[in-house]
Amino acid sequence: MKWFLAFFIFPLLGFSTQISQTIYLNQGTLVFDNQPCPVYQFNFSTTFDTAEAIIKINTRDTLNLIVKNNLAEAHTIAFENYREITIAPSSEEIITLFANQKKSIAFYDIEKKFRYVGISSAIIFETPNCAAFLWSLREFDNLLNQEVLKGNNVDFSNYIPNVFTINSITHEALMSNSMAEVKGQVGDSIRIHILNSGLMIHAMHFHGYHVIIESSNKQNEMIGWEKDSFPVDPKELVTVVLIPHQPGMYPVHDHNLKAVTIGGNYPGGMIAMLKIAP
Repeated sequence: MKWFLAFFIFPLLGFSTQISQTIYLNQGTLVFDNQPCPVYQFNFSTTFDTAEAIIKINTRDTLNLIVKNNLAEAHTIAFENYREITIAPSSEEIITLFANQKKSIAFYDIEKKFRYVGISSAIIFETPNCAAFLWSLREFDNLLNQEVLKGNNVDFSNYIPNVFTINSITHEALMSNSMAEVKGQVGDSIRIHILNSGLMIHAMHFHGYHVIIESSNKQNEMIGWEKDSFPVDPKELVTVVLIPHQPGMYPVHDHNLKAVTIGGNYPGGMIAMLKIAP
């Protein structure tokens, strides 16, 4: 049976549009350095896609989000700081979000092992005249992923990942990912949402610019900081604003050296690019 959850975050001002979006919880395989890595992932169709489903809507829109579970087991999805929904196999649930805010919402499986293998994403609320991008940080151990999807118990105490991704892809492919490759001009306001969907802390470092930390769902003490480096904890969604003062191409990367490799080779992993025109 479908059921509806309505969250009144702030009163709506002016007119809003009803937006309906369906996402599917699928199983599939990603390939890194010629090695298969089985995952669960939110997609925009019933067919597994390597591209994660990332939802972007206007701040004054009303979102009716339909979540369909194509997996063999039930999953409980937490919408950060709001509510949880449990979706039975081959079933769907609907959550309705009313919003008039800049903050975005992370959502993920409440079970650590399922969040780890990919059940995590975000809803990005866009504001006028401010481009929005999302970096979903993940790290994997290929063999551990296989154990999770087999239904086996897993021990994360000796967790040593060998794959590091942004939006489920690594460095070279990030150059052509529309949500990961940040493009803009000098003087633009650019909002970058950084979601840590993994199990490790990731320390992101910006070359060429400082950013203003606008919000965090875990570390309120960072809000208002103007930094070029800062940590992102597991399950944390940090939003930063970049106002470029100079043109150029500059990397953004994890300060953990292993996280910028693939198969032990550099460059790879968590390296995104800023491309700023004059």
